[in-house]
Amino acid sequence: MFENLKKFTEDIQNAGSQTKKRWLFVFSALTMILVVGLWVIYLNETIASLAPTNPVAQAPIESIKESPWQIFKTGLQTVTGQFKDMVTATRKISIEYNTSKNITPASATSSSLGVNSATSSETNSAPLP
Repeated sequence: MFENLKKFTEDIQNAGSQTKKRWLFVFSALTMILVVGLWVIYLNETIASLAPTNPVAQAPIESIKESPWQIFKTGLQTVTGQFKDMVTATRKISIEYNTSKNITPASATSSSLGVNSATSSETNSAPLP
């Protein structure tokens, strides 16, 4: 059997360019069919295992009263309502001015900056513009 396969491959190797292209196309098509077939079998097994075990839990399609257009219309109304709320919402901006004389943050005290106490007291006593 392997001798026949070896002779077949040698015949293809020794054949012309047109014959090689034809066998390339045939083998590529067969490989593609094999891969797609295995993929379909795998999907069928996967989907079958995902099926619910309780058939009562599934709602039959006939029980749906709304048409697709009605579902689309309801969704569009919801989205436009949320958009209107977002656009018409009032925005409040608060700007506060700190009037305290001590504008140095707590982490930047005079001792941590290496400044003597006389200099820092003079700085802190200066009025703000």
